[in-house]
Amino acid sequence: MPNAGEDLTQDEVNKITNWKKYADSLEEIMIDKGWHQGAETGGQFEAWATQKDSGYTDGFPLYAGVIIKGKKLHVYWMPLTKEMKLAAAGENPMNT
Repeated sequence: MPNAGEDLTQDEVNKITNWKKYADSLEEIMIDKGWHQGAETGGQFEAWATQKDSGYTDGFPLYAGVIIKGKKLHVYWMPLTKEMKLAAAGENPMNT
């Protein structure tokens, strides 16, 4: 499990379960930002993360940033399924 304040690693990028929805190859995924969660580490409130089946309850998911084809996306840690998933702005990673 990643922790807020840590760098996103290439090994973690390689474990993103839904990367094929956004990229043609793993080599297209460029690491942009490390892991953050909550206001103290630059994380944002996201309404989907208040749902019981998100694994979060306070609305502050753990995520990092990547760039794919010039577009910034988030890599979310999904605590209930123990997977990493990509989502673009406004997307719910539970549905991507």
